[in-house]
Amino acid sequence: MVRLKKTPPAMLGLILALALPPAHPASPGELRALVERGEADEAYRLGRATPEQLGDPAFDFAFGVAAIGAGKASEGVLALERFLLNYPDHEAARVELARGYFALGEDARAREEFEAALARKPPPAVAVVIEEFLAAIRMRAAKYQPTAMAYFLLGTGHDSNPRAGVDNPDITLPVFGPVTVVDTGVRRSDRAQEAGAGIRLTAPFSSSVTAFASGSAEVSQHPEVGEFDQATFAGSTGVAGREGRWGWRGAANFSYQKLGGDPYRRLRSLALDGSWIPDGAHAVSAGVQGGRFIHAGANAVRDSDFLAVTAGWRRLLPGAWRPEVELSGNIGREKNRLEARQDLSRDLLGLRFSGAVSPWRGWTIGAGASWLKSDYLEPDQVLQTTREDRYLAGDIGVEWRFAPSLSARADLLVARNRSNLELYEYSRYTAMLRLRYETR
Repeated sequence: MVRLKKTPPAMLGLILALALPPAHPASPGELRALVERGEADEAYRLGRATPEQLGDPAFDFAFGVAAIGAGKASEGVLALERFLLNYPDHEAARVELARGYFALGEDARAREEFEAALARKPPPAVAVVIEEFLAAIRMRAAKYQPTAMAYFLLGTGHDSNPRAGVDNPDITLPVFGPVTVVDTGVRRSDRAQEAGAGIRLTAPFSSSVTAFASGSAEVSQHPEVGEFDQATFAGSTGVAGREGRWGWRGAANFSYQKLGGDPYRRLRSLALDGSWIPDGAHAVSAGVQGGRFIHAGANAVRDSDFLAVTAGWRRLLPGAWRPEVELSGNIGREKNRLEARQDLSRDLLGLRFSGAVSPWRGWTIGAGASWLKSDYLEPDQVLQTTREDRYLAGDIGVEWRFAPSLSARADLLVARNRSNLELYEYSRYTAMLRLRYETR
């Protein structure tokens, strides 16, 4: 969900600094000072109290910025249009005029002005603001016309345990006692390389109902532990809608996964989600998903059906850094299709808590913690013990959008899986740097 706020005081100060020196310093100067302090409402009130200065270019510029910031877009647009009659090449004024058109719902005129401003290579902070408005215009346009978006991803980093192998090969197992795990089941670190691409299409049925389809292909490789390289091809299609504060989404999903270059698993599922946004600060969601895992070759014994229920809550907190927190949970069952192999069936319970802040334009810093409980339904046929796993992970990520369509992201993940069967215990951390390009 794109969130747009009033242009920050520092940004308005940057825009006002580009204006021509005021012909009457007292009144335009006061407006400028108030806007720079984030008091656009007071600047607008002061400007309205001195109507005799309307028509003066310097005053029109300052008053136009203040009026749009105070939510009086129609008055602000008129003032800025008067100013641009005298100074048609003034870039800062055209950015503010575009913001006024957006507030009035005149998206075609707003897009034209924003794109023209972006083509003139404005300062990075201004470019980020323009991109946010263009993204919001695209979202509004998606209600009435088809849209398309594609992305491309490259990544590199380090994985301490691509195999999810045990730390120590000498372990003790039920029935067998002390054993030594073969090399392929022991922890070994390696470099990690990623590449991916995807596309998303939408087509509106009406202003409140939209059809969508998406597809992606992503590859993860490890130069020295190639038997655990992964390639995943996924797709989804469905319908989404929103009426006021309520939203819903129904989708059919599929994926095909290769492991070490060989076919490994396919997934087919159906999902239905709903959301409620009571105000601009809260959002609540819930959903259900069911489907089937279909494995290839010798792994076919693991074929299973699954059903999961999810719920989430998100809160946007006040503050200049735009902090937000999110809590989500899921509960489900994965049931093996062979009655004789219910030792491979399990009940799942998961929780995740995360938060993020945006301390600077174009920057997002986030962190989270995840916990997953897996309780298998029957004793393992060989080890004669019912497996119980507890997975805990923490992550932190920093994203920098340094160009309208380009972003870089650094991620660190630290995870630990504990089990009552030592064979399935492992620790792992990954550190990745990713570069992403999105078409707009």
